[in-house]
Amino acid sequence: MKKNIIRIVSAFLCMLMIAGIIPAVPATAYNKATYDDIKNSSTEELRKQLEELGALLKETQDSLKEAEKLQAEASEKREIYLTMQALYEDTLKYMESELVLIEKEAEDIATQIAVTQVEYDRQYASFLDLLRMTSEEGEANYIDILLNASSLSDLLARIDRVSAMIKYSDHIMGSLTEKKKTLDESYAASLKKAEEQNERITLYENKKAELAEWQRENEAAISVIENEIADLIAKSDTYTDRTDVLDAEFQQMITELQAAENKKRAEAEEKARQEALAAAEKKRLEEEAARLKAIQDAAKNQGFLWPLPASCLTVSSSFGNRMHPVYHKMQFHYGVDLPAPKGTAVYASKDGKVVAAKYHVSYGNYILIDHLDGTQTLYSHLDTGSMLVSANDVVKRGQRIAGVGTTGVSTGYHLHFEVRVNGNCVDPLKYAVAPGKLYIYG
Repeated sequence: MKKNIIRIVSAFLCMLMIAGIIPAVPATAYNKATYDDIKNSSTEELRKQLEELGALLKETQDSLKEAEKLQAEASEKREIYLTMQALYEDTLKYMESELVLIEKEAEDIATQIAVTQVEYDRQYASFLDLLRMTSEEGEANYIDILLNASSLSDLLARIDRVSAMIKYSDHIMGSLTEKKKTLDESYAASLKKAEEQNERITLYENKKAELAEWQRENEAAISVIENEIADLIAKSDTYTDRTDVLDAEFQQMITELQAAENKKRAEAEEKARQEALAAAEKKRLEEEAARLKAIQDAAKNQGFLWPLPASCLTVSSSFGNRMHPVYHKMQFHYGVDLPAPKGTAVYASKDGKVVAAKYHVSYGNYILIDHLDGTQTLYSHLDTGSMLVSANDVVKRGQRIAGVGTTGVSTGYHLHFEVRVNGNCVDPLKYAVAPGKLYIYG
């Protein structure tokens, strides 16, 4: 039974809050727990381990980047060495082929020198024979050749022949000497060129060997770097795995601690909110009780005011049994009908609180006011859109609350006015004092 009462009261309070009677206390958003709020020795130890692992991981990754940079540089050097080696090999092949040509040229020149030497030796022997003959016989032989001429023309011819012989011998010896000199120079030049080419080949072969040594050193360096990179990658993976595990453990711990702290804060916040709500509700109830008591006290000392202007003093249907104008059968009439033009002002008969202001299938638009002294008044058939008050509003005696209409079951514009005492309908004309003589027709 007690639980049912609590549920009913709770539901009633909710309805009042929805209606705006009880001010709802908003739930303030509490500050979510941060790491600083929940940290302890365990979390700090994990955090420090994570920082140390993070530093090691960064250091390893920096070293890995440096090693990869060195590997890239070594690989570039390898490409340069390979390019240079190919160039040296092509150059050596060209030099070797050029050397073959130079050696062939030297051989040809040597052959020519040998042929010239043979000719030179033959001509030189002839020349020596001529010289011996001239030396042994003297100039007499040439004179004999001339004296044996048969005529002047023969003499002249013999003179020319002797001169030609001497000149020819000189020319042949000079030509052979010059040719041999030229061949000797060409041969010496070829030998020198071959020697220079051999020196260049030797230089390039040394360069090639030096390059090969550099390449071997570079390959060894690359091998060392690759091993270092493999070690760094393995170390980085190890640190990463340890970091992931430790971070997951750290985050789980933080999440659980923050959840616990946030729950505690939420509970404290909710408790404070409920306390504030209870205090606000207590204050509101006290204020409402004081206000209602004031209304009640005032209502007790008040009479019932005529609900229409002083010009509206006609009663078309009185309190009690009557023939219903619509249903055409005898029915008890719980109030009085007061004819008035459409929109005529309807006033609150006494101070009170609006219990209802809505539509009813029979009453049409109606307003029910509780005067808090055991009496209530009802005003119905009100004009559409004319109601000026709502449920839970407090009204004063003589306050305009609506306008006359003909809504609901009605045959014309009029106000159906009821007075209730302790929940029972009574004759309104015995309570509400008319401001003049009434004209009663039914």
